[in-house]
Amino acid sequence: MKNFFSELFEYNRHMNNELIKAMVDQQDLITDKSLELMNHILNAQQRWNCRIKKDPNMFGTWDLHALDELASINEANTQVSLDIIKTFEFTTVISYIDHQGNPFRNSVRDILFHIINHGTYHRGQIAMDFRQAGLKPLETDYDAWRDCLAD
Repeated sequence: MKNFFSELFEYNRHMNNELIKAMVDQQDLITDKSLELMNHILNAQQRWNCRIKKDPNMFGTWDLHALDELASINEANTQVSLDIIKTFEFTTVISYIDHQGNPFRNSVRDILFHIINHGTYHRGQIAMDFRQAGLKPLETDYDAWRDCLAD
């Protein structure tokens, strides 16, 4: 299972990087909404990583970062997530307080799955926003990434 989750985070890193590159290449055409969502994906991953590791959060859920910082944030997030996969038992239960002050408990496995699912969901929203802005959306599905690896 650890290998599978590592692969999911490689997919997540790659697709985030592809979107960031598209945003940099078309920065005069992308909308604030797409930038907000990309920042949110990265901020949320950082916050979840911090919850698991019991580190202080560096980012707020909707903080905005400079476009030229996003790739390095994505890389740092991925490295921490991959380290979590290697060092934590998936059954370990993490207690935390959400951004609204509510207490929660989830397993490391469930949190890691949520990070992947959350990123996929918001990349879909970015694709819709790209289309509405007249831009070609990127193919960010997991199976498209797997096909890309086979080539």
